[in-house]
Amino acid sequence: MNKKQPIISTIEEITPIKDIDSIKEDFTIKVRIIRLWTQMSKFNANDTYSIETILMDEEGRKIHASCLKKSFSKFERYLNEDTSLYIRKPNKLTLNPYTTVKECENFSGSAHGFAFVDFNIILSNNILESNSIGWFF
Repeated sequence: MNKKQPIISTIEEITPIKDIDSIKEDFTIKVRIIRLWTQMSKFNANDTYSIETILMDEEGRKIHASCLKKSFSKFERYLNEDTSLYIRKPNKLTLNPYTTVKECENFSGSAHGFAFVDFNIILSNNILESNSIGWFF
């Protein structure tokens, strides 16, 4: 049986979400859970099938991750909105018995995926077309 690898030993070992692909076999991501919900079983409406999350890295890129019921006992304590985590996973980003998770104290990315523009830039009418401006109701 393989000896477990440490969750992370250096900052250089963190893989940005944009660099995850089907060829990379082993990676560690540093993310914040920005949205979390449960998916109920299609066979029993009172039984949770999975915990679904949207994870965001410090660059603001997002990825969807799932944790199936059979892995709840290992990961449920980590799965809370606004929690920052290191997730080390060989092969694919799923939370299963082979995944390693550790809380992260120093996540420096946006809390919810927004990148606000300074109000003076808006007033000067010097904004990028890619910026969204509007009212929130």
